[in-house]
Order: sequence, then structure tokens, then C-alpha cells
Amino acid sequence: MIKELKKSFEVLKKNKLMVLIDSGFLFLVFALIFVFSNLFKNYLGEINNLTGLEDPFAAFSAIQPVVTKLVVFFVIFFIIVFLLYFLIGSLQWRWSYNLIKKKKGKFNKKYFLKFSLVNLIFLGLFYLLFLLLKVSRSDLQVLIVSLFYLILIGLLLILYVLLNEKKLLDVFKDISKVISKTHLFLLMYLIVFVVFIIGLLVMWLIGLIPWIWLGLILDLIVIGVVISLSRIFISLVVEKVL
Repeated sequence: MIKELKKSFEVLKKNKLMVLIDSGFLFLVFALIFVFSNLFKNYLGEINNLTGLEDPFAAFSAIQPVVTKLVVFFVIFFIIVFLLYFLIGSLQWRWSYNLIKKKKGKFNKKYFLKFSLVNLIFLGLFYLLFLLLKVSRSDLQVLIVSLFYLILIGLLLILYVLLNEKKLLDVFKDISKVISKTHLFLLMYLIVFVVFIIGLLVMWLIGLIPWIWLGLILDLIVIGVVISLSRIFISLVVEKVL
């Protein structure tokens, strides 16, 4: 798999725009979190002020519209984040696949729809695991549920690649093939993990820079490089193995 890793570097060198898109997406998410967190603080401030009313019925009546706004606020925030991820994620994964297959094009409408649908399916599975995590009573149960989280994330990334050439139902049928190649995919993710560790070390070194904004920009670029490189590498390995 070292050969695939080297090829990933070569592909990324020729397509630096991919890094900028990933970095820009992360910056946009952080900006949204900053804006929405300030709005959230304002709503909490309103609730705190209203709970100080002497008449509990008046306080309850006054709080209701604020709580409604808070719920709407959370729904809008998550819808925006997920739509951005579906759009940028499908663009980047499709683009990565086209690069390794030496095809033209970046965004693909059919792939976007399949990408969005498979993410919604796995989002439901992640929520079920979250519920199991809440009712877990022992460290062993927490460990098992956490392990399933990692397995689902790893499987999801592999399915992203398979979605390029196959229908959604056919992709799920190929899960048995993925399981039969578990040892190879474990090695693949071990290499990805090492790449992320190296990225974190580089970010730690960047943290020594006294200029905060420069450090932030460089951190986003490093994260963009790590994500883009890992995506291309995963696409190459999955394409070779399956």
C-alpha cells in the first residue's frame, strides 16, 4: 500500500485545489459554529432573564416562544451543515475517484444523491448506537459500542468509493466482500491513522508560531492536506482491493 500512498501524493500535487476546498469547507463550518454559538448564547440569556419572573405562569408563557426559536435554530444549523457536507463531500469523493481513474469531471448529480442517501442511512445507525451508548452500564459495553462506531465510519468511507460505479443496493450487497478483505482495510486505516498523527504533529509545530491568524490558516491547510490525501489513498486502495 506504500505504492498507493506515493501515488496519492503525486495526484494531490497536481490538484492542490482539492486541499483549498477541504480547508475552505472546514473554515465555513467553524464560522457557522461561531455565529450560531453567539445566537445560542443570546437565546440562553433570554431564557435566564425570563425564568427570573415572579409569576411562574407568565415565565412559562414567555419562555415558550424562545424555546421554539431555539429548536428551530438547532434544526436550521444541522440542516445547513449536513447539506454542505453532502455537497462538498460528494464533490470531493467523486473528484478523487475520477482523478485515479483519469476521468474528467468533478460533481455528479447521481453520485450526490447516492452519497446523501447512504449518509442519511448511516446517520440513523449512528443515532441507534448513541442510544445504546446512553444505556450502557459497564466499560465493556461502552467499548463495544465505540468499536461499532469506528467500524461503521470505516465501512462508510469504503462505500463512498463503491458508490461511484454501483447502485446503492449493490453497494450494500458488497459488504460481504469488504468483510472478507478486513485485514487489508485494517492496514489501510492504520496508514491513514499515521498520516493523521503526522498532521497533528505538524499542527503542534505550527502552534509555536506567535501569530494566531497565520497559525489558524496553516492549521486549516494542514488538515485539508491530510483529509484530501487520505481520501485519494482510500479511493486507490478500495479500487485495487475490490
